[in-house]
Amino acid sequence: MKHLKQKANVMRKEKKMYKIILVLIIVLITGCVNFRTYKGEKRPRSEVVVIRGMSSLDISAVGHTAKVCAIDKNEFQFCKPFVEFLPGERTLKIRSSYLGMPSSTSRVRKKFRAGDIYYLGLGFSAPNSSYPFLIYDTNVNGLPPAPESISSEARVEGDVYVAKDESFSVKYPFNEGSPKYTYMFVSENYNTVENRVQFSSERAPAEIYRIHLFKNMRPEEQPGKVTFEQYRQQFESAYKTSFKNLQTQNITISGVPAVLSTYSQRIPKGNSPSSTTHELNLLHSCLYIEKNTNAAFIGVHRTAPGTHASSEGSEARVEEFIKSFQLK
Repeated sequence: MKHLKQKANVMRKEKKMYKIILVLIIVLITGCVNFRTYKGEKRPRSEVVVIRGMSSLDISAVGHTAKVCAIDKNEFQFCKPFVEFLPGERTLKIRSSYLGMPSSTSRVRKKFRAGDIYYLGLGFSAPNSSYPFLIYDTNVNGLPPAPESISSEARVEGDVYVAKDESFSVKYPFNEGSPKYTYMFVSENYNTVENRVQFSSERAPAEIYRIHLFKNMRPEEQPGKVTFEQYRQQFESAYKTSFKNLQTQNITISGVPAVLSTYSQRIPKGNSPSSTTHELNLLHSCLYIEKNTNAAFIGVHRTAPGTHASSEGSEARVEEFIKSFQLK
């Protein structure tokens, strides 16, 4: 009898341990357990703020990560991808990296509202970093509202974006009044050497429009070739699949002859958390032009029409965006 009781106790302990291990496995797989920074019992969602980091394989991040490392004076032992904290004006320490290599650490002070969910998305706003982050508030249908996302750096003429230094202009890729326009983001980085501007929308998450402008360009530097290689390597490194040349067109942009190249990239299912059950088929349209002493690289990626996560009308938007570009 004593032996049977001991065996039963062992089985209960093993069962308890199995449940603990199962919970830990689920936590590791999902990565969605929030790290609470406040003391006491867990509070209702309506009383707290949640912020989500940026995954290294998010389709709009292309190999970049961003995690929260501290809130106010509360430094974490390890940077966290999911953090839950109390509302109010807070200072967040955020570390971004590319393909596992640290790229920048920034402190951002912002007022956070109770009950809202925020996430870190790709942007060009932090100093000394080509690919830092923006903090998006998802309080409206899980998506960030337009008033906080439209650029304050540029001049807007109707549906045309005019760069702050008037080095270029281009039509917004999403039509005013549409849901894609309502949830559009414009990320910018201006300096004396180059400008980087990116357009995206939470209603078309796989559709990203990039402009990289070079000032007082010297042809021997080959900025177009270098920038394209960086663009290609980012995607190929992140998803471990190669570009395939689909089409090459001779076109005229801003009164200058140019070559528009379109590439495909197949991403097997599971290579992106944006799609764990479907493969993704990306299209990349790339263009480089020179005019006077300036030059520009345009890179647009989206999912192929009719495939998983594709956005209706994307090909027409890409064509109109590229044709509208004017280099000064």
